[in-house]
Amino acid sequence: MGNQKKGLDVNEKKTLLISCIIAVVMIAFVVLMVVESTSKGKLTITNETDKEITSVKMYFANYDEEYESDALFDDALAANTDASITLEKYALKGMEAGLIIEVTFDGEEKRTFDVGYFNNDFEGKIKVSFYEEADGSVSMKVKATTGLFGSTSQTYCNNDVYELHLGEEIE
Repeated sequence: MGNQKKGLDVNEKKTLLISCIIAVVMIAFVVLMVVESTSKGKLTITNETDKEITSVKMYFANYDEEYESDALFDDALAANTDASITLEKYALKGMEAGLIIEVTFDGEEKRTFDVGYFNNDFEGKIKVSFYEEADGSVSMKVKATTGLFGSTSQTYCNNDVYELHLGEEIE
């Protein structure tokens, strides 16, 4: 009776380990692709102030004023509340569009902001929050993300902050 091999030799173990690692990476890649393709766009608007917002209207428009989307959101928002809706896919490829936000606080004039730069189809998440600074002024923060990991590289809209200058006359 000669020596019988027991188990795998070193080269077989290395090959098996590399094959397992490749299989795990491929499975993870497929799972990430499925998760990203099933994730829906979402708009979240938060009013963290003690002031009522009588109107918030949001839509996409390009800079040549040839395109204007239907309103993503057009409603009031009470003090210290939020609203969240599902967004559809917006065909903005080649549009050079901005996200237009028109906001009116109770007793104030309407303020209009053109935020971000959308030149690709958009199916992502938009977060808008209104909050009071330490000095009592009100600011708006806007972030628009795409993809599974929340990239802002296609929206140029990464937690940008805008002062609303409430109580001041608009010229």
